[in-house]
Amino acid sequence: SIPLDWGNLKSLQQLDLSNNQILGPIPSTLGNLTNLKMLNLSKNQISGPIPSTLGKLTNIKQLDLSFNQITGAIPPTLGSLTNLKFLYFTSNQISGFIPSELQNMKSLVKLYLNENMLEGPIPYEIGNMKNLVALDLSKNRLNELSLSNNQIIGSIPFEVLVCPFHILDLSHNFIEGEIPHQFGIMVNISILDLSHNKLKGMIPKSLRPKEKVNLSYNFLEGPIPHYLSGFPPDPFRGNKHLCGKISGFFLCPSTPSNRVIISRIVIPIVGFLALLSMGFLLYLRCRVENNTFKSNVTKNGDLFSILNFDGRIAFQDIINATEDFDNRYWIGTGGYGSVYRAQLPSGKIVAVKKLHHREA
Repeated sequence: SIPLDWGNLKSLQQLDLSNNQILGPIPSTLGNLTNLKMLNLSKNQISGPIPSTLGKLTNIKQLDLSFNQITGAIPPTLGSLTNLKFLYFTSNQISGFIPSELQNMKSLVKLYLNENMLEGPIPYEIGNMKNLVALDLSKNRLNELSLSNNQIIGSIPFEVLVCPFHILDLSHNFIEGEIPHQFGIMVNISILDLSHNKLKGMIPKSLRPKEKVNLSYNFLEGPIPHYLSGFPPDPFRGNKHLCGKISGFFLCPSTPSNRVIISRIVIPIVGFLALLSMGFLLYLRCRVENNTFKSNVTKNGDLFSILNFDGRIAFQDIINATEDFDNRYWIGTGGYGSVYRAQLPSGKIVAVKKLHHREA
């Protein structure tokens, strides 16, 4: 344990006993070390309460009692430590309320009270600590946070959302950005006041305070969720682009149902595919007919060459093939003329009838 007579070391400025196995309580006599600037008793097995006499260490800048077994409440006398910059009470068994006197620590930069058994509301006076840049109150039993009427800027930090608050008041600040959808994890929230800020975007569906909500005078837009329609209109005033089934607000433009949306998408696609299919079938039909026509032409090419092309050329082919209708190519005689055998240049053999002169 820490000897009691160490309180007589009046000129001592730094006392670091961290990472030992010190047992027992913190001697109240340490409050006599008025020149002390740093006291570090962290990571020991110190038990018992925090002596109120530590409030006399007016020159101290760092006080670290973290990772011990300290019990009891935080003494309000610590509010007298106006030169204190770093206060670490992490991971103890400290209970009770956070004293509002801590607001008098004007020089405080970091305040770590996490992993204790603190309960009740978080004093709104903490918002008056102008130099405070780090505040950790996680893993306690705190149920109320009021930081209204400060000059808080930036977005709503996620760390606030993981605390089991029943009451959260961040009104009359300069908070901006969207309302986090993670508000859904705050299942214990009963009263929520985010009014008079610069919040924008839509109200998340996960936002479900049990008793009271105030989102007025922000820049919110879109529909007011139906489960909030039971609230009066005042908590939503001052947001020009909100709509919903609440008195004083325009009804939201009707949105088509999913079935209508699907039909508007599917019908044009089906129509396009139908036209495409018809066009493809017509193309195939034309192609088949064209191939049939070409086949017939190929099959009867000599006949068409005789009938369709220059008659003189066709006649000359016949004259050459029959050697001017020589009797050697004669086949027979009909009622209107003689029939001759002719082999065309293509190799095909045909019968050619030469009319009698009297029938010409």
